[in-house]
Amino acid sequence: MKKTRLTLIPLVIVLAIFTLPAYTQSKESEKLKSQIEKMNDKMVKAIKADDHEILSNMYVEDVYSLPSYSPMTNTKQAMIDHEMKNQEAGYKMVSMKFDVVEVIPAGDYAIEIGKYNVSMQVPMMEEPMNDKGKYITVWEKQKDGSLKIKAETWNTDANPWMDGMGHDNDGGHMDGREK
Repeated sequence: MKKTRLTLIPLVIVLAIFTLPAYTQSKESEKLKSQIEKMNDKMVKAIKADDHEILSNMYVEDVYSLPSYSPMTNTKQAMIDHEMKNQEAGYKMVSMKFDVVEVIPAGDYAIEIGKYNVSMQVPMMEEPMNDKGKYITVWEKQKDGSLKIKAETWNTDANPWMDGMGHDNDGGHMDGREK
């Protein structure tokens, strides 16, 4: 009986060595996910209130923003200028929801992968436009433990070039024919 217990000890040690990093990363992912969800809630409130100061403080100075249907910006000021032009043109967020799918710890960064669902007032449209899509945000860990956005990109699930042309949004034909 003693021999069986002694042979199990190395097995337990090996299992602990291989599972501990995964367990630690899982705990870190959950902690980061909670922190990011709070930041996303703060962002939604700031966007709906047109509070550009709060929004600005959520980004690093050399942020990369890669929005759908617009050129990339690579400074906080350029990103803010872009958003201000949209606001002046009549775009207004009515509602916004982020669904964090996964957070990947990556050293001094955290990579957030998620889905969004928004409703926005668009110039020359009576009713708000609804959109859903996906995004990736790279958060940079700050010295005080907070997170700021280093890079962001998003795009819609809807394909405006396929709508009304007999195609679904996966690029296939709505009548079931192959692509």
